[in-house]
Amino acid sequence: MDLQSDKNQETIILGRISGHYGVKGWVKIFSYTKPIEGILSYSECYIDGVNTFKSGRILEGRKQGKLIIVKLSGVNDRDTAEDYIGLNLILPADCLPKLDDGHYYWRELEGLSVVDMQSKKLGVVSKLLETGANDVMVIQGDNQILIPFVMHEVIKEVDLSEGRIVVDWEWVD
Repeated sequence: MDLQSDKNQETIILGRISGHYGVKGWVKIFSYTKPIEGILSYSECYIDGVNTFKSGRILEGRKQGKLIIVKLSGVNDRDTAEDYIGLNLILPADCLPKLDDGHYYWRELEGLSVVDMQSKKLGVVSKLLETGANDVMVIQGDNQILIPFVMHEVIKEVDLSEGRIVVDWEWVD
């Protein structure tokens, strides 16, 4: 896949290069994947530069505390690694693995309309939060509503093609 030829292609940020590690060009990555070491499964990614995309093939990597350290192709010393600090590792969205039915990427849910069982519009998903027990949708409408994302109990239907989520949730103004 060539991001250079299609700069309008939707991309996903996998992580951010947060520092160098050692003198042989290794870099520290703050990973946005769950689990954090999941970023290592995307060996072919890109580095989002100012106006260009560079190939960012991950040659080696491992978890180091709360960070991931990786050896990127073409980065062979500390000085070169310094140039990459603050840049994002990205991936074309269509390279993400397909999820099983009933599982969704957060980016697919953000912006969807949320209605209750009586088809009353509650608002739009502005973002999702990770709480530990379950994810929570932040619904922005006349009021801000927090609704747990619990399939089949609270979330009755997710229709991506219609841009709608049906919830069994009672909201009193």
